[in-house]
Amino acid sequence: MGGSNPYIEEVKYKPATKKYRVTFLPSGKSIEVDPEKIPYGHNGLPGSILDISEGLKAGLDHACGGVCACSTCHVIVREGLESCNEGTDAEFDELDEAPGITPKSRLGCQTVPDGTTDIVVEIPDWNKNYAKELDHVFLCELGFRGVKSFPGADMPPTFGWDNFEDIAIGLADKYPDTDPLTVRFTDMHKWITELTGFSGDPAASNEAKLEAIQMAWHEEFLDRQG
Repeated sequence: MGGSNPYIEEVKYKPATKKYRVTFLPSGKSIEVDPEKIPYGHNGLPGSILDISEGLKAGLDHACGGVCACSTCHVIVREGLESCNEGTDAEFDELDEAPGITPKSRLGCQTVPDGTTDIVVEIPDWNKNYAKELDHVFLCELGFRGVKSFPGADMPPTFGWDNFEDIAIGLADKYPDTDPLTVRFTDMHKWITELTGFSGDPAASNEAKLEAIQMAWHEEFLDRQG
């Protein structure tokens, strides 16, 4: 996802130019960040705490693909916050939805250390549903792609409005030639509710969720274009 979202203000940050260390609590996992290896993954701003977490497999969860459209990647920067970029209004709006926020709370996808000091990041207990969701996402992706190699795979997976990446895969499978950025939200809402396995309340969507879905779908669209 790259952390970008055309519906919010551009995030200004200073990329790191030298190696530094990030430690995640409570696991104690630590990584020496090499600016030449950034980005480590495809979610969050390049060099963000979420990006670094994916390189280390530290288990920082994210539901929107790292585009500042949810609060799932909430972290607490215990040490080194002064080396990170300033948060935007959009980021703090999303943080308002997170439980247990503190003066050192940030969204991992939008927080980029500049490498001037080592940092210590705490992943709150409530965030640690990452491992539990892996099986769900895996089964959803298998279902979307028609794989039937396990008992019960012929039954469609169920998913709701917060399963952005699952919805994106479903839309990309059903509308492979459609550029998501050309689709009106009213049409996209209708197409989502018609996807096999969608179990969300049609009235439970909102603009922020549709924006996150559109960004996830657009990333999937670009990946398939090669």
